[in-house]
Amino acid sequence: MIRSIGREGKGAPDPFRGGSRKDQDIAMEIREALLLGALLHDIGKLYRRAFSGRIDGLPPFEGEGDPVHLRFTHRFIQSLVPERFRGCLPFALRHARPSDRLEAIVHLADRACGGVVVDDRVEGGWLRSMLAPPSEGGEGFVIPPRVRTGRKDFFPMTVVGRQAYGVLWQGLCRDLEGPAKEEAFGRYFDALVTLLEKYTATIPASVPEGGVDSLPLFDHLRSTAACADAFYRYAMEQGWTEGIVGEPLDDVVEAWWREPALSLLLVRVECDPGFSFPETDAHDARAFQKIASRHLCLDLLRESVATQVEGRLGLTRAARIWTAGEEFAWIVPNLSGIPDRIVELAGCLGRGFLRSWQGRIGFALGRGAASLEGLSRGVPRLYAQARRDLERNRLRIFAEALHGPEELHFPLGGGEEMEFSIELDRDRSGVFLRFEGDRSASGGGDFASLSLGARDGISWRSGGGEVSGAAGRLLLNTTKSERHMGIPTTFLFRPYAVPDRSPAQLAELAGVHLRGRTPVSHHLPRFALLRLEIEGVAEICAETPGTIAHRSALLGEIASFFPSLVSHVQRICLLPVAGEGYGVWVIGPWREVLDEACRIHDRWERFCGRGDLVLKGGGGIFAPETSLGAAAAVVAKRTEESARGLCFAEGEVSWENLERVIALGDRLADAVCRLGYRRLPRNFLAELNELWHRKSHPKTLPRFLHAVVRSTPDAAISRLLLEELPAFFDDALIPLLVTYTTLSTGRLRPVPAEIRREPRGRRRTE
Repeated sequence: MIRSIGREGKGAPDPFRGGSRKDQDIAMEIREALLLGALLHDIGKLYRRAFSGRIDGLPPFEGEGDPVHLRFTHRFIQSLVPERFRGCLPFALRHARPSDRLEAIVHLADRACGGVVVDDRVEGGWLRSMLAPPSEGGEGFVIPPRVRTGRKDFFPMTVVGRQAYGVLWQGLCRDLEGPAKEEAFGRYFDALVTLLEKYTATIPASVPEGGVDSLPLFDHLRSTAACADAFYRYAMEQGWTEGIVGEPLDDVVEAWWREPALSLLLVRVECDPGFSFPETDAHDARAFQKIASRHLCLDLLRESVATQVEGRLGLTRAARIWTAGEEFAWIVPNLSGIPDRIVELAGCLGRGFLRSWQGRIGFALGRGAASLEGLSRGVPRLYAQARRDLERNRLRIFAEALHGPEELHFPLGGGEEMEFSIELDRDRSGVFLRFEGDRSASGGGDFASLSLGARDGISWRSGGGEVSGAAGRLLLNTTKSERHMGIPTTFLFRPYAVPDRSPAQLAELAGVHLRGRTPVSHHLPRFALLRLEIEGVAEICAETPGTIAHRSALLGEIASFFPSLVSHVQRICLLPVAGEGYGVWVIGPWREVLDEACRIHDRWERFCGRGDLVLKGGGGIFAPETSLGAAAAVVAKRTEESARGLCFAEGEVSWENLERVIALGDRLADAVCRLGYRRLPRNFLAELNELWHRKSHPKTLPRFLHAVVRSTPDAAISRLLLEELPAFFDDALIPLLVTYTTLSTGRLRPVPAEIRREPRGRRRTE
């Protein structure tokens, strides 16, 4: 389909230059398919690592080329990509052997963003001969070793690694089934980007070599898409898209490679330190004080700025290569209208935002225009620096969110308290934990402070060793495989919280008008804290045959299980459990914590199956306005409450038994996921906690069922919940569920008058 579009759309103009509606639609379809292909062109590597034993059983499809992972990519994508976009498959899968200019764009963008550095001593005709079609005497596109910065095909191929890749692959396929049925490309594209980030953020795209840091696979995919997007738009303006199929590539590719066609756009949104958002009236002021913090509103404002930049400049979400603190960055083409539009956009943003906000929006275009050759030298290093900044911002877990009014304290014991800060150092040495008595203006002020007991300190166990202590500079050693897989040993949660208000409502209170995509990621409900621990580790080691080394490897697998599975979940913080057990404290939005706990429990049985994954007490719900220090008291009770379960309730801590709720939550989470929803219904567990002990009472069951339906506005989920619930009731209640209950527009119909109820929980029908 794309090939026919290419023939019809010769000379398709850039949207900035006008043109007919038909030409613009054709150009957008080509561009969208190009982006989709660039995003998907390496996903087959994940499948190959998960199911490496099946490689020989799959013959290559016609024209596939030698790379084996392309076979898996083809079979995976073909069943998931909507029909009208399957034309992107050829140049997504065969980018190593480009036969037309669309394929060449993906090929060059992949090489540029993968760390290919052209040696000036290479013969001038090398690029031309490398990219020429094989029929014209090309060299088969073999990049000389001196041009590569690292092996891009490196993955840790242990048994545990394959199992981990299998878990990631199955989750990716399951989550993609719903969005893949959507014909609206925009919705599908956003969902695809989110899912790829979730499942590929911990997989390396290359091994550090020659001073260039390793990139996660998702960063590589996203930067490739950004480069391909900008490059295609530049080619459109230059008229290089005419005859886009079937012509020799020599001169055009040479021009693409050498000409300064790309720039880096940096946008920084800053706020004056002493500024507070204006209060419209007393009612809104009280609501605003309770439901939103200043930093949340700043994040909403920054996201709004980024959305407007993308909308005005015709950029896509894939073109945004990173977001670090107050700064956004895009790869943009050097089109004739871009600078004027940036000036116009800056003026509009200044007039619109500065009425109710004191700060500064800075635009920096370029830092020097770059050719694709220059980009290939710079992107890996830019990304390495950006990733360090991102991780450092994540490690400043509370610095941005809780500067003034509150800070989160975790007293781990008695004695004198001292400041604790975290600093990330990725120069092949590890993560440094630094304890300080006072935060200095130069270094310590950049980091969050945690209140720690000097006597107990903090400890962490991993496959690479163990560290603990109360003072000094500590080095957390991670295993080599953990470093290659990108397994984080850091805090990932920035705990500002908002009760049930939409981002649009918060933005309206803050005087910010959101246009286009709504940043739903900032809608964080109340916190929860839950303890996940693996029991029976000693028994596992006793039953494990082999040497001490084998047992140590097993303990390493168990210790790294939690961070490897929870690392993809943003907004969730992991704290190591002190003591003899292997486990973590999970802090985050309570619905996501429970949802993730259910998924971890299910994956534990499939992933390892050894030992018992126990959800223990020691957690609760606490709102930001009641001081986040409540979490400290919860952690302090972890020993005395470890044998008791935690039941989630709205706005308060409940210490009822959670065994049945977790069992039900497991099944409900799976059922909800099958419908494409990622969270359990709101208030469902609160109602269940209140009504569970009276579920057999004849007057309680209708109320219970009504609460279930009321908490699930989607009729399909309501029906599915009622199908799942009977397994958790007595046999006598199943006929009641089937006979007395029908659903209409998400509500329960009145119970028919002819149904007689007898006292003491016995009921029958005539």
